[in-house]
Amino acid sequence: MNISGGSGQSREDPILVLSKTESEALRNELLVVRSLISGANLEGKTLLWRSIGINLIEGSSPNIIQHKIETKEILKDEIITEKRNFYFSRKNLEISPSHILQGQVIAYEDQKINMHFPDGLGWLHYKSMKDFGPEKPELGYSLSYSAPGIKATIYVYPFRDQQKSLSSILKTEMENSRKDIVHYYGEEAIEDDWDVQQLDDNLMYCFLYNEETSIKVIDCYPSLSWLTISGKNGYYIKMRSSHFDEPLMREIGHDLVNSLFSLIRS
Repeated sequence: MNISGGSGQSREDPILVLSKTESEALRNELLVVRSLISGANLEGKTLLWRSIGINLIEGSSPNIIQHKIETKEILKDEIITEKRNFYFSRKNLEISPSHILQGQVIAYEDQKINMHFPDGLGWLHYKSMKDFGPEKPELGYSLSYSAPGIKATIYVYPFRDQQKSLSSILKTEMENSRKDIVHYYGEEAIEDDWDVQQLDDNLMYCFLYNEETSIKVIDCYPSLSWLTISGKNGYYIKMRSSHFDEPLMREIGHDLVNSLFSLIRS
């Protein structure tokens, strides 16, 4: 990371960011925040976090950038929700008071479907990308996101049948995806499930794996999984996510689904 000095805990002691472009500076700043949160998790804490704002501190010289995040610390008997600030000085960049700061790092840009997948999606953060390449163009690519206790993969691949209506295409793909789960994990893999829901042009299916499958998928039991399928510009956008089944993680999982649907609609 192209940084120097400072603790970042106050505006009087910012971390110096030496990047020469705004996008590089933002990426380095978020890497710092990620590292600090990851360090806390390695020390035995369980912290979920998301960015809720990036602001220019008025009247500061040199310019001070404030990153505001929200955290949820999961303890045995309670959940502590806090808002925390980290401060950075973009030493090599001039920022006018009227400048609108870039608000997020783009993890992956897909011009075919006009989507910019952000580094942070809900409370999850980008992990990796897999391109299935020219050998299997029908599989497209996948993007992995994760946070403590939850993981998700987004798959983007071309429609199998361009002639049908969008509603018909998505319903067929949802049925195929449900069958794929049973085919891969076995007939008894799904312990319980709910009816498929339709939200505008998006389909959502929730289900509970049995104990054996749950341990394989997310290394905990019981676990709740979400399967969503949407379409845009001739491509499926499918997400599968799994997490420990308890109230907070259900909230996190639902927020992830809503964040993806908002991204697709934007």
